[in-house]
Amino acid sequence: IPEEKRASIIIEFQVSDIFYDIAGYKAAKDFLHSQNVRVCIDGVNNLSLLQIDRQSLDADLIKLQWNSDIAKNLNKAENQALVAKIKSSEPTRIILSRCDDEKAVQYGHVLGIKMFQGWHIDRTLGVKVSS
Repeated sequence: IPEEKRASIIIEFQVSDIFYDIAGYKAAKDFLHSQNVRVCIDGVNNLSLLQIDRQSLDADLIKLQWNSDIAKNLNKAENQALVAKIKSSEPTRIILSRCDDEKAVQYGHVLGIKMFQGWHIDRTLGVKVSS
């Protein structure tokens, strides 16, 4: 892969795989970073995000799975802890995935998230979505 294209590549690691073999993850991550390839932690939900430190894992991005339950009552202590964690993890480094409707995107914007993935995004962009 030409070096100028490597910065556009993002390799995703499942959070469960990272913690199954943290040394293997760190070796792979270091190699990818040396090749100017970005790393994303995938498979993160609203509960596991509270336990993960993106900076200490030296990941470029985290992919947080949308779940309509996390949008209920933003004033709950659980949601406030999630909001604080997102802000401390840099919201511009979080991708909200599984966005199947506008509500997910609106909620992400409230949290400061700027990157989204899911069927709603595909439909909005005119990407043909097969069921």
